[in-house]
Amino acid sequence: TTTTTTTKRRALVHCAYGQNRSNAICVCYAILFKGWKPTAAVDYARLVCRQQRTYANQDPLHNRVFVAFLQSLTPSFDGTIAPTKPTALDAWLTTKNNNKGADDGDDDDQQAKGR
Repeated sequence: TTTTTTTKRRALVHCAYGQNRSNAICVCYAILFKGWKPTAAVDYARLVCRQQRTYANQDPLHNRVFVAFLQSLTPSFDGTIAPTKPTALDAWLTTKNNNKGADDGDDDDQQAKGR
């Protein structure tokens, strides 16, 4: 992202189902590089996704961990991630390490296969 923004080039973000991972990348960009407030960026991504996609069981940015991390970000125009509440990421890492092999709530791959 830093290279793309400093060279003024475009980047394509793509995911088969487009509900969590690709939305999270776009929301991060809006927060960190465009100065959007986290809630506004998440709400906008959800709105656009619902308007432009028609998948069964569509629920953009339903992954609680992704949204918690996004809500912890603040604008950082030098291209670095600056969480205001690092506990969101810390909690995710702790949970991930304690539940190795458990479902992380990101079911994009399964939903994409079943559409």
